[in-house]
Amino acid sequence: MSDKERSVYEKQVDQWHEVNRLKAELAAADETLKDCNAAVMEQLIEDGLSKVGCEGRTLFIKTELWAGKNEEADWETAAARLKEVGLDEWLAEKFNAQSVSAIFRRKDKEITERLKAESEEAGEEVDMSDEDRITAILTYTDEAGVEHDLSDVLKVSRTFKLGSTVGSTK
Repeated sequence: MSDKERSVYEKQVDQWHEVNRLKAELAAADETLKDCNAAVMEQLIEDGLSKVGCEGRTLFIKTELWAGKNEEADWETAAARLKEVGLDEWLAEKFNAQSVSAIFRRKDKEITERLKAESEEAGEEVDMSDEDRITAILTYTDEAGVEHDLSDVLKVSRTFKLGSTVGSTK
């Protein structure tokens, strides 16, 4: 093997070593960031803030709503109930939790918009407890206008994550 060939191979190996070093460094930074996320969320809550601008970024608490099978229900019963109320397009052998969650996120958004409109009309904030809101989310109205309580087969939970965007908020 010529020196020129060895040089090309060595350069390639050096690059693989650099990639592996950077991956390890990134993994360590990700772990540190996870620890920081929890601390920042606690501080935002303690300070009563939903977002804060810092060094050209906006840090905020991002709320996600997820629907899933109620622990006391089996998959077959849950799927049968979803079919019963007309949500069979979202079913496979088991239902797709992401798709069903999207349906209930849309319903949660509609509730938020309705409460906002009611607040504007009343001239004061109209709100509902999280428990009542989840009950409303899990009450599904089918195409015939019949309401169905799906809490026996589904659960809805919220997760809170720290979000960040470039650009500070004032």
